Amino acid sequence: MSKKIVTVLGPIDPQELGPALVHEHILVDFAGAKSVSRDRYDRDTVHRKMLPFLLQIKAQGVKAFAECTPAYLGRDPLLLKALAEDSGLHVLTNTGLYAAGEREGSPEPYLPAYAYELTAESLAGGWLKEWYEGIEGTDVRPGFIKIGVNRGELRPISEKIVKAAIITGVHSGLAVACHTVKGVGALQILRLFEQGKLAPDRFVFVHAQGEDSLEIQLECARQGAWIEYDGVGPKTADTHLKLVLFMLERGFEDQLLISQDAGWYRPGEPDGGEIRGFEYLYEHFVPRLLNEAVPAATVDHLLIHNPRRMLELDLQGSHSGAFS
Repeated sequence: MSKKIVTVLGPIDPQELGPALVHEHILVDFAGAKSVSRDRYDRDTVHRKMLPFLLQIKAQGVKAFAECTPAYLGRDPLLLKALAEDSGLHVLTNTGLYAAGEREGSPEPYLPAYAYELTAESLAGGWLKEWYEGIEGTDVRPGFIKIGVNRGELRPISEKIVKAAIITGVHSGLAVACHTVKGVGALQILRLFEQGKLAPDRFVFVHAQGEDSLEIQLECARQGAWIEYDGVGPKTADTHLKLVLFMLERGFEDQLLISQDAGWYRPGEPDGGEIRGFEYLYEHFVPRLLNEAVPAATVDHLLIHNPRRMLELDLQGSHSGAFS
């Protein structure tokens, strides 16, 4: 079989992925692109803090964990590699940049200066280098692209980040998970995908629950995007349950992803701050789906089949360069 999923420990057969969490975080540092640094935390300390949370979900039957922290927000490939080795989970990391976030006087505080100076093609070249050669001199390669854009109509810098992601996706096959939140940006991204000749099923509409218009969510699904409801937790479960049932009732079970956006060890806060564990979705939300008469096979479709389809790549075709 030529199709593989690329984890921080290397490619695996898609059938090995198993039950997955497609949008979570180990460590996120909001110091800003100018200040973020590995010196702001001790890797071993973070490892000791976060490993029990991963072992907890492994005991639930979870097998895969997509870590969605981008570069300049605390992405650490060696930390993730060590956690994958010690937890036994299939952990994935990403390439890309994050143009979302607002601070007074700095609308994109998590972008490095070069993101404004380089073309989309040049940015994509750097991301493809991580795909072909590994991230930051390691042998860890990205399993997907993670970007973020501003809310609403895309600003020029966000549009450039999207175009760079499209180029990277065309040459690597990697899916583009985009912190989008609002549907106006998602629809604009889908137009850019069409212009860049990247299939719409390579676009993951991250934080889709933040778009109030169900019609816009449906339109994105109709155009072929993945709809990701990723903030599942005790305070949001009722809303997420309604959204999942809404999409299932309209026949979009093949394009739906659910996760928690949990974790979040924060450098600079005592003991990494308050960590939100990763157990809620499988321990509490799945039983609620079953209680709503969602068939167990459909639940497996959402948590096993769909993540596998979104993440799998053809490494014997035009996207094989990183592993040839």
